[in-house]
Amino acid sequence: MTSPFESSVVVVVGKRQARARGGWLNEWAEFARASPTAEVLLVHGNLTGMPDEGGNLRLVAGDEGATIPQLRLRGLQAASASRVILTEGFGRPAPGLLAGHCALEGRGPIDPASGSVMRASGGASHWALTMVEYGRLLERETGEVQLPPLVNASFNRQALLALLEEHSAELIQPQLQATLLMAGEAFRSTGSVLIDDNRLPLREACRDLYHQGRLVGGQRMKDKGLPLRLLWMLGATLVPAVLGWRIIRATAAAGLLGQFLRSFVQVKLMLLAIGVGEGMGALSGPGKSGERWS
Repeated sequence: MTSPFESSVVVVVGKRQARARGGWLNEWAEFARASPTAEVLLVHGNLTGMPDEGGNLRLVAGDEGATIPQLRLRGLQAASASRVILTEGFGRPAPGLLAGHCALEGRGPIDPASGSVMRASGGASHWALTMVEYGRLLERETGEVQLPPLVNASFNRQALLALLEEHSAELIQPQLQATLLMAGEAFRSTGSVLIDDNRLPLREACRDLYHQGRLVGGQRMKDKGLPLRLLWMLGATLVPAVLGWRIIRATAAAGLLGQFLRSFVQVKLMLLAIGVGEGMGALSGPGKSGERWS
């Protein structure tokens, strides 16, 4: 059946965004009312306290305790439009979000695209988290975008579902990126912007980034022998330096180098958390990090 909508916006609401109810999520409800050509799907394991469903705003129930990638897949399956935009509940849509993604439709089978992530306000640790998680998207570049987080990304829905099924892949950023590269697809810049309004405290942010790193390290070294896992664990000590250099270049290009310097200590702690997590994941596997990073 043909969808009456030009695009579907899948907003994943994880555990760490539960406090957003009545705040950020109401902004997505307002966005739905102001965007009649798009359906907006709020996906969460527990829908209690969510905005009222109606019109082009839909509430989609995931399994209790589902991870962010599992909730993304649930939203992707529930969407109806040919173009699906993936984001998360801590973000706020800037004007032109839909237009930027929909303008690129039809340029390839899966047609992956990614917009920018910016921050308007917050303390040093809040800015640090934006730089660490989304620093490579601060510069609103043109052309291909390397390894974009799935918080302002869009795809042809049916083609992406078919690809995931064919490769038994999940909607986890590194795994999806590798699968798309094998299929000859690359993310292109949309010019659209998502405002990061996450106010996660520093301790919680470092904990989440540790589990994110451990999940990634565990998945990359899955079924690998001990020598290779040990080698990857040693290589993980370089992760803070590599990511830090990328963040410096991105913040300088975006005119945010001063903000980076004010948030330097917090950025360093977060990058160390990722590196330690990836090393532990490579050596010991992801453990329960998939459940905790959600």
